Amino acid sequence: MKPIKAYKIFDHEWKCKGFQFEVGKTYTYDEKIEICKSGFHACTKIVDCFKYYTSVSWNHIAEVEILGNTKTHDEDSKIVTDKIKIVKEIKWDELSDSDANIMGGNNIMGGNDIMGGNDIRGGNTSWGGNNIMGGNDIMGGNNIWGAENCYGLDQAIFVIDKKRVPIIFNREVTQERFDQVWSKLVSFNWYPKFNNSFDFYLQKESKWEKVPADLIASKSKKEAWADMPKEMVEYIKSLDEFDAVIFKRITDNDY
Repeated sequence: MKPIKAYKIFDHEWKCKGFQFEVGKTYTYDEKIEICKSGFHACTKIVDCFKYYTSVSWNHIAEVEILGNTKTHDEDSKIVTDKIKIVKEIKWDELSDSDANIMGGNNIMGGNDIMGGNDIRGGNTSWGGNNIMGGNDIMGGNNIWGAENCYGLDQAIFVIDKKRVPIIFNREVTQERFDQVWSKLVSFNWYPKFNNSFDFYLQKESKWEKVPADLIASKSKKEAWADMPKEMVEYIKSLDEFDAVIFKRITDNDY
């Protein structure tokens, strides 16, 4: 039987579903194989792997060889076998643009550098967009048909060069004022963390590759904002633009 070239993603410890793998070794499965249920799984198209494992830097990607009996998936290139060889690791920087530059996207047809997007047809360099058809350099947009060089665009058809509007607590401010407040906030070197990954990062000698991805869990809004430094809280409350209702709604904390 001719080996089938495929790809597989593992967690930070080179495990998949608790089974320990190692590059260069061959593994056999003695029981009945079933797609998505039992046996060793991989994908013949590397992009399909990201449907089953998230694209985070501490996961490992490998080229594998399918050497035994197989069954295939009806919806993508996923394949299951009773014999697999882990050929070599593929580094993240070795992935092509079509493999790696779409992070967190669904139903994307023709897109590059998409980070967090759904239902995008023909888009380049988009951050956080939904239902975009023909867009370039879009940062934060929904329901857009034909747009270029726009920031924070919603419900738009054929729009260009829509500039960002500096806002603090729902009040429009000058760019100078925005930059002043932004610089001060950044100087506190703190930001809300909506999961516990950074806690593990500190516990693991500040090495992301040692963070146990399977133990990462979300934090509530209240938890994420709870440890804001007191000096930062006082600075925010001292702003002329400060609005207590907005602050409470965003942080869910009574500072």
